[in-house]
Amino acid sequence: MVRGNGFSFLASAYSGRRFRFDPVTMSPGDQMARQAVAWFQEQRDMAVIHQWDQEEQLLFIDNRQALHAREAVVTDSETRVLGRLSLNFVEET
Repeated sequence: MVRGNGFSFLASAYSGRRFRFDPVTMSPGDQMARQAVAWFQEQRDMAVIHQWDQEEQLLFIDNRQALHAREAVVTDSETRVLGRLSLNFVEET
């Protein structure tokens, strides 16, 4: 189950050759999903953690190639600024 923006919907954690899992916005809906969550948690325990210890840092992630996650964000909504930027790369032939 994916929750966010005032609505929820069902989504697969695995589709085709791609995984999708966000422990902040997704929760398991059945036993198979709970097993998937346990597997993802094991993988997350071995993950590289990026430290946001400087201002104006950027982290580029290819959403189609890398399984990534984030911690829940708890900040002052009056001062927090979140920007998203989409980059498309075209391979030259």
